[in-house]
Amino acid sequence: MLILVLLLGSCKSLFLDKQQLVAFKVLDKLNYPYQEITNDNVSKSFSDLLEEKDIVLLEDWRKSTSILANLLQAECAGCSNKTANLKPVYKKAKGKFIHFGLKDDMGIENLVFKKNGRFLTRFYMFQGESNEKINEELKDTQDIDYVVEGVYPTAIEPKSIYLEHIEFQNSVIEDNSWYPAMFPTKIRYRIDLAEKNPVLRFKIYNGLYSYQKPDKNGQNQIVNFVEPLVYANAVAINEPMSYSSFTDAFYANATFFLLDLEEDAEVSIRMKSKMKEMDFRFSVLENNDFFTMEEYLQKGSPTFDRYIHSLDKGSYLIRVLHKNADYMESPLYSIEMNITNVH
Repeated sequence: MLILVLLLGSCKSLFLDKQQLVAFKVLDKLNYPYQEITNDNVSKSFSDLLEEKDIVLLEDWRKSTSILANLLQAECAGCSNKTANLKPVYKKAKGKFIHFGLKDDMGIENLVFKKNGRFLTRFYMFQGESNEKINEELKDTQDIDYVVEGVYPTAIEPKSIYLEHIEFQNSVIEDNSWYPAMFPTKIRYRIDLAEKNPVLRFKIYNGLYSYQKPDKNGQNQIVNFVEPLVYANAVAINEPMSYSSFTDAFYANATFFLLDLEEDAEVSIRMKSKMKEMDFRFSVLENNDFFTMEEYLQKGSPTFDRYIHSLDKGSYLIRVLHKNADYMESPLYSIEMNITNVH
């Protein structure tokens, strides 16, 4: 019986490998308009270039593969994701891998294969607006009354892919009921192609981002990343620069406050609970690498209710886990930070 199970599992594995190889051969035989990764428009779709049997093969294969989901939350109403409608844009060999770029209404679906035909990963880029248009629109954020958002590649390296996600929308704050969106949100992603099963990791650089998706148990999970407003304090000419920040924090399973230090500094952090008989504690994490959401939440670190320490120049995340807090619209606690540069 055990031998039979192993044989069946082996056959299934061989079938999946064969399916990948067939998909690779269909994609590889086409003539692509570009040999560089680009978002330029093309006119012909698979329905113009492939026989129906090849389209069916690709359709079945695409249904069997997962796509790495980034944090873009925009929806594309009425968009078609049918294989026949995809438009092949580019085929690019990079290192040990081949990238195929297929365009639809959502952006570019990038498929990565090894040169022997083994499928590695699939993800979207060139979603939303272009980086050039976003940079132009963000020159005057006061006039923006809509969501500005886009995800585009910044570097395609032989073993790694880097993407950037920019988002901004003016928020109307009533009765102090939410964090103000004072800065454009900037998130960068990394996909490590050296991994057997690549995942998408991210790092936050600026702004406000609220992640809301079900966890593995189906419970809605809310995680907020917040860049608090930091004020420069008045100091004498011979005194080091100092800064202060005071932020009310709202309900979530976890909140990460971004702290960027332009110089080595003495940092003081204090929390004050606004809920009776509930205290909150925080950890100080270095914001120097890319992680999955679960890695951010599970990363081990001591917790504090008050913190005074010298920190080196760099970026940090103040993580507050509050899974046991009940939902409420008013702030759960406040967090105060005082920063004094060290010369």
